Amino acid sequence: MYAGFEKALEAAVASGRIAGAVAAVADRDGVTYTREAGVRQAGEPAAMTQDTIFWLASMTKAIVSVAALREVEAGRLSLDGDLSGLL
Repeated sequence: MYAGFEKALEAAVASGRIAGAVAAVADRDGVTYTREAGVRQAGEPAAMTQDTIFWLASMTKAIVSVAALREVEAGRLSLDGDLSGLL
């Protein structure tokens, strides 16, 4: 199911674009998939693990997107509606 994603993640590490990454997929029942690839720090041997701590920057879009989609699910926001009332 996630073979293409795993291949892309491994390719990004192998090409040197990223040193490592941790990916997770979750639904309302919890985490359904996790995958680690690469190392914690470029040039260091410590492998990436699920509990590796990251500094995340610029997460505004991700957080606002999830919040907006929750409002759509609740019927309080329409993706096709006029934005003038929100601005």
